[in-house]
Amino acid sequence: MRASHVSINLTGARSRQEVYALLRELRTKALEGADFDAMGAEHNSNKDMSADLGWFKRGEFMEEFETIAFSMRDGEISPVFVTQLGFHMCKLTGRKPAVPKPFEEVKDQVKQRLIEEHRDKKFNEFVEELKKSAKIEDTEPEEEAVTTHVHA
Repeated sequence: MRASHVSINLTGARSRQEVYALLRELRTKALEGADFDAMGAEHNSNKDMSADLGWFKRGEFMEEFETIAFSMRDGEISPVFVTQLGFHMCKLTGRKPAVPKPFEEVKDQVKQRLIEEHRDKKFNEFVEELKKSAKIEDTEPEEEAVTTHVHA
């Protein structure tokens, strides 16, 4: 999918209600035809992030954002919603079906992933073997060692 967003965090705001009211006002303007990306450029808290998020697939953004975005129709403007990062609204600007990539194009990524999975499996097996022969004790440090370390 492709979407644009307006995202305002609470930094510097007097209240959550103030930020919510601003986004509701911006949504009304967007529904009346105002330039969504221009509003994002002007109001987004993160000035380094473009209002146009470009093409993305599931798993690339926060779950709350994706739940909204993936439920929308092309051209639709979302209601104002909240995440841990602040208040948001988005506009769906494109949707295209997922297309399998040719193996030649992804073979290096597949190889790397298989190597990583193999290493993880071997590492976990090694740790489990170490645990079998390890003697783990929960002990209190000696009084002298604590005192020496604090003064050192």
